[in-house]
Amino acid sequence: MGAEAAQVLTAWVPLEAPSMNSLLYVIWSQKRMETKPEVRMFRSQLKSYLPKWCLASTGPYTLTFDFHDNWYTKAGFPKRKDVPNLLKSCIDAVAERYGFDDSLVWDVTCRKIHCTDKVGIALTIKGAEY
Repeated sequence: MGAEAAQVLTAWVPLEAPSMNSLLYVIWSQKRMETKPEVRMFRSQLKSYLPKWCLASTGPYTLTFDFHDNWYTKAGFPKRKDVPNLLKSCIDAVAERYGFDDSLVWDVTCRKIHCTDKVGIALTIKGAEY
């Protein structure tokens, strides 16, 4: 199959990334795990900020996340924010918002960008047929 023109969405989400050092907690009495409430709330807020967009592509998708935040403590040490967990939550939220299976995400780029004046997430989604 020949490649079609890429379909691109760029969005700015004015949300501060939560710690996300763990996504789940265990409910021992019920022998199950559940997503933590702050993770569910972050995903819900992220989806609410994403603009309406109609995907013409059926994948694969390329996602780029630039996390703009103050990544240092007052003492100058890096904050302990787990970016892989944050990234997984963002991918899940984006896939759910736009109605595609996250297994169709073939390429992900993620960066921490230190800034104190403009906190948020710059997101780019690129969909193409291969």
